[in-house]
Amino acid sequence: MKKKWRRIVIIVLFVVAAVLAFIGIRRSALHETRQLKMVLIPKLGEGSNDFWTSVIEGARMGAKEYDVDLTVMAPNSEVEYEYQNELIERAIAMKPDVIILAPLHYENNTAAARKIKENGIHLVLLDSYLNEEIQDCFVGTDSYQAGVEMGKWVSDYVEGDGEIAIISHIKESSTAIERERGVRAGLGKYEDRVTAVVYSNADYEIAYEETRKLLEDNPRITLLAGLNLHSTIGSARAVRDLGLEDRVTIIGFDNVTEAIQLMTEGVIEGLVVQKPLNMGFLGVENAVKTARGESTEQVINSGTALINIDNIYTIENQKLLFPF
Repeated sequence: MKKKWRRIVIIVLFVVAAVLAFIGIRRSALHETRQLKMVLIPKLGEGSNDFWTSVIEGARMGAKEYDVDLTVMAPNSEVEYEYQNELIERAIAMKPDVIILAPLHYENNTAAARKIKENGIHLVLLDSYLNEEIQDCFVGTDSYQAGVEMGKWVSDYVEGDGEIAIISHIKESSTAIERERGVRAGLGKYEDRVTAVVYSNADYEIAYEETRKLLEDNPRITLLAGLNLHSTIGSARAVRDLGLEDRVTIIGFDNVTEAIQLMTEGVIEGLVVQKPLNMGFLGVENAVKTARGESTEQVINSGTALINIDNIYTIENQKLLFPF
């Protein structure tokens, strides 16, 4: 009799275990197939420039691929970190699974971003870091390494006692900090030739005026390193308008149609081109992995390419420069 009851108990326990396992599998399957909700907060919105338009397009491609409900909310300029904090608060109120954030300020976006995690929402950083490692993962260009490559490239053009000016963008942005640090490292023995660093605040006109003043005040500056799109284009316009194409060499960052035109005209010597479409897509892809509890790298490098007039027409670079 005892044996019979023991067998019944074992069978019941087996059935209970099987049911619980089935429920766990079903829950897991439902979790996998449930449409995830995400909010992307880039530095700028669509139509602002080719770079952020491409990032957003890449993110939408990723959302379509992974069936994600994606909302995009963006500030109007790269100095509006306080408004970006307001957008973060609004995004938290939407209770998404993940917020993908490209912070405008290394320090002043941190407190708002911390609230994302405090509310149980996953955080993926895009393009730029914060001064605290609170993110689940980071997706973007390795700004330091890209700066190193730029610095090495600039050093190839050092002649005589020529000096170097760095035309940076947002002083408090991690991308500006890391790119400048990388450029200086890449310059090696020529690092002491850097005699000026100015900031465009990601504004073409400010970059133009700052560069014009530098070149008018110091004729020994023969090399310019533009650390983002606005800094590159603004400084190139100044060089062109001053008629200094033969005296001043520009190595810039990022890509727009105007930058390519300036390169073909001989105003810009070369560009360190990021891969914003990749960045947006990989941002969503890794946000999906994070939300589903799948393993992901802590840092995902979206990549760069070095482009000049000699390799601009290769098939690979044409796809990068003109993705649409």
